[in-house]
Amino acid sequence: MKNNKYKYKNTYNFGNSIVIKVTVQDIGGNNKFVLNGDTSSYTFKDGYSYIFDTSDSSNINYKIAVSNSPDISKNENCVQYLIPGDTHSFMRYYKSNKYTYIYCETNGFVMGSLYNPTITPYEFTAIETAFSGATEKNIVSTYVNVPVNKKLLDVSLNSITMNTDAKKSAILESLFTTLPTNNLIINKDKLGYEILNIGINSPLVYGINMKVVNATKELRGMSISGETVLSTALALNKILFYDSLYVNMRDLSDNILLNVGDKIGSPYLSSTNNLPTITRGVEFTIRRITDSSNDARYDISSNFGTLIVNTTASNFNTIDNTGYFVNNDKIEIEGTEILFETNGFVSKGSKKLYTTIIVTVSDSKFLFNNSTTKPVFEYDKNYKFDVSDSSNQNYKLRFSNSNSTSIYNSFGYGTSGTSGAFVAFTSGNFTAQSVYVFDSSNNDLNIGSLYNPMPINNGISKTNLDSIESQTIDGGFTLPGTLYSGLIGATDE
Repeated sequence: MKNNKYKYKNTYNFGNSIVIKVTVQDIGGNNKFVLNGDTSSYTFKDGYSYIFDTSDSSNINYKIAVSNSPDISKNENCVQYLIPGDTHSFMRYYKSNKYTYIYCETNGFVMGSLYNPTITPYEFTAIETAFSGATEKNIVSTYVNVPVNKKLLDVSLNSITMNTDAKKSAILESLFTTLPTNNLIINKDKLGYEILNIGINSPLVYGINMKVVNATKELRGMSISGETVLSTALALNKILFYDSLYVNMRDLSDNILLNVGDKIGSPYLSSTNNLPTITRGVEFTIRRITDSSNDARYDISSNFGTLIVNTTASNFNTIDNTGYFVNNDKIEIEGTEILFETNGFVSKGSKKLYTTIIVTVSDSKFLFNNSTTKPVFEYDKNYKFDVSDSSNQNYKLRFSNSNSTSIYNSFGYGTSGTSGAFVAFTSGNFTAQSVYVFDSSNNDLNIGSLYNPMPINNGISKTNLDSIESQTIDGGFTLPGTLYSGLIGATDE
């Protein structure tokens, strides 16, 4: 019989709450919680709200509660109303995590043993495997609640080094198993994105903290606070300048809805009210199409707007957006860069900044900005070589860091000589002193003879240095002795 006795406001209730009658009974000489009079088992459903009716007098002195972990006797998704045993008393619980452990706040987990899982959650044993010990598991398993700002930046988590994909995956999976949330904020360096690893010209260089979102195929019932648009898509362009994004996608059908370019303009006068003008951007879904036991593959589909994917991924067709992405594949959508990994993807969110150079071909030579003046590249800048002019047909502009045709840090998007085609290039490191431009279609260095070799400024712009000093240099990063010697190019004051 359907029980509608308890009515209350619940933002995570996607249907009527499920009511469970709770009693305390002597089972084999020990007091146990019994649900609906059935001592055999009970299955809790993800995304559902539950009302534990604790009005029976047997609940006096026994306060039932629910945890996500066998090591934690606390849960912010579990709230008691009135005193157990009182008329109309109940406990409200919303299931947002994989595991459910019933316990008594006074007598512990033994009172819920009729229903609790009898084995240690896989996510915790995976930590022991990845780290070859229990230290890290013991740290993670003690997390209980998430601060309002979602930040897990305390000393205990910062003592964990997640320098491999296996370690990072194990920690994140266990956190999302334990905590009643689908997003956290963690220092990006602790997730392996130190500047020494990602390079000084990576968009992530400014993202000190990383918002980590757990994308699952199951309905969690929780929004990504502060970063959703009207359609509930995560708006990449709303990620703060000093933040970045990691989306955890571990299993088949894990997916997330993303948006780039939504804008709210100035109010306009209507007959009833002043309403803002809204310009819709591009909305799309990224989905994992393999399970956790196989190499990761991801696809992408459009939900709104014209989805133009710039990528060099060998398994993806940019004409009709079919195919898939794998580990280390990189895409750009509306100037926002997304890098796929073994268990999801990372993005700075904001548009990647480029210095644009227009390329034409004249007398079988590459010509930059219609000038023969030799360009000087900066270490910490990204360059976009626009090769859309029809004179670039049959040529593929690329760069080398030696007098050869070995491609270095240059990626072509689109077909040379057609609208929108460009080559992205980054200088990339402190050791290269010069670069060479060549045609990779014909392995021709002579086509770049107007400029080869082109110098790389062996300094770093003041703006970038000021920004990264505290997190890089102060953190023990050793700069080469020749860093500031022989500076060339414009002074960045």
